[in-house]
Amino acid sequence: MENDPGITPDDARLSLDTVSRITDSANTLVRPPFWLNIVLAISFGMMTFSFASMQHENLWTLGLIIGGIVFVLAMMMYLYTCKLLGAKVKLFPDTWLSLGSILGPAAIYMLVVLGGRALADGAGIAWIPYLAGVVNGTLLSYMLHNHSVMKFQGR
Repeated sequence: MENDPGITPDDARLSLDTVSRITDSANTLVRPPFWLNIVLAISFGMMTFSFASMQHENLWTLGLIIGGIVFVLAMMMYLYTCKLLGAKVKLFPDTWLSLGSILGPAAIYMLVVLGGRALADGAGIAWIPYLAGVVNGTLLSYMLHNHSVMKFQGR
């Protein structure tokens, strides 16, 4: 690539700052309200805790079902709120980087859920389901607050 003599380093820096501000503005627009973020995080943590604590179809199955219903309803409310604001949230990725930004956290969530279940059942560590629920709920809350548009910058 040739250097364009009409573009100075200050112009390039200004353009990059503008793109960064636009990305931050889009993230702020589609960020769920604080109360909805808390509801989503608690219900997701409840699902994780219930699945890790569940043994032989006991009462925690009901916690898993209730947490799942609350999570789905809250996520539907979030998507509807974005639609009312005029923002179209893509549910399916359009680039490999977007796919990785969805599958990466999903793999972490899955590892925490399955690891919590395996350690609670196999090793008999009673506090692991609590830790798994807190970790998944906190991670989901962080991702919804800071990466709502699920767009990460490439190199």
